[in-house]
Amino acid sequence: IQKFSGVIKEEIGIKIILPEFPGAEKLPFVFPINPIYFLPIIFIVALSHEIMHALLALKNNVKIKSIGYAFFLIIPAFFVEPNERKLKRIESKKKIEIYSAGSFGNVLLAIFVLALIFLISQIFNLIFEPYGIKYEVIPNTSAYYSNLSGIILYINDQRVKSVLELRNVLAKFKPNETIVIKTTEGDFKVTLGNESGRAFIGIKNVETYFVAKIKEFEIFKPAFYETLDFLSLLFLISIAIAIFNILPVKPLDGGYILEEILKIILKERYHFIFLTFQIFTIILLILIAIPIKPLISLFS
Repeated sequence: IQKFSGVIKEEIGIKIILPEFPGAEKLPFVFPINPIYFLPIIFIVALSHEIMHALLALKNNVKIKSIGYAFFLIIPAFFVEPNERKLKRIESKKKIEIYSAGSFGNVLLAIFVLALIFLISQIFNLIFEPYGIKYEVIPNTSAYYSNLSGIILYINDQRVKSVLELRNVLAKFKPNETIVIKTTEGDFKVTLGNESGRAFIGIKNVETYFVAKIKEFEIFKPAFYETLDFLSLLFLISIAIAIFNILPVKPLDGGYILEEILKIILKERYHFIFLTFQIFTIILLILIAIPIKPLISLFS
C-alpha cells in the first residue's frame, strides 16, 4: 500500500488501469500495474461484480438467460444477461437491488482482501523486523552529490529502523545542516536541502527495509512482498470499480439506479432531472480526467 500511495499524491485525475509497458509511468492517464497481476485482478474483480448481479436477480425472481465472458483486446470481461422482459416488469425497489449488487460485491471483496492483508501483515511481523531504510536517490540533490548508497542505519549516531523513525529524526534538523548518514555501504556526510521549510536528504520511494528474525526465513520475504503487493492492488482496484460503477450515468449501474430512484420520487416527470444528472456527471468526469498539473501550467 505504501508503494501505491504516491500515485494519489502526484495529481488528481482519472487513470486507466493497464499492464506496465515502456513509458507508461510518464502518461498522466495511465495507472500501470505488474502485467503478471493484471489479468488475475481483473478476473477476480469482474467475477465478484457479476456473480452478485446474478444472485440478486435470482433472488428477485428474474431468470438469467446467460452468463459468460469475453475479451476486449487483452482485458477479460464477464457478463450476466437477465431476462429483460421480466426485469422491466418488476418494481423499482427490486431493480435497484439488482443494479447495486455489482458494486456491493466489489465492496465485499475489498473488505475480505483487507482482512487478508491484515492477517498476512501480522504473520510477516512475527517473522521479520525493521532493520533500516530503503530508498532511491534523487538526481542533483545533496544525497546524489554525497554518493549516498546502501540501507540507511543511523543518522548522526541515532539508530533508524523505520520510515516513521527517519521522519522523527529528520524533524529535529533544519535545512542546510550537515549530518552523517551511516548505511550498510559506509558513512556519508550530507548537507540537508530545503523542501517546504523542512530538512530534505534528497531521497524518494522511501520504505522500511525488513530482515528475518531467523536468518533461514529470509528466503520467504519476496513471497510475502509479492502477495501483499497483489492484495493491495486487488483492494484498490476493487474499491475503484465499485465507485466507478455507481456513478449516475448510463450504461453504468449507477445510471440505472438513479433512474429508478427518480421514477419512485417523480413518477413520469423524472426524464429532465435524470438527463440533467447525467450531463452534469459527464462534465464533472471530463474535468477530473484532465490532470491538474498540466492544466495549471497551461494558464500560468
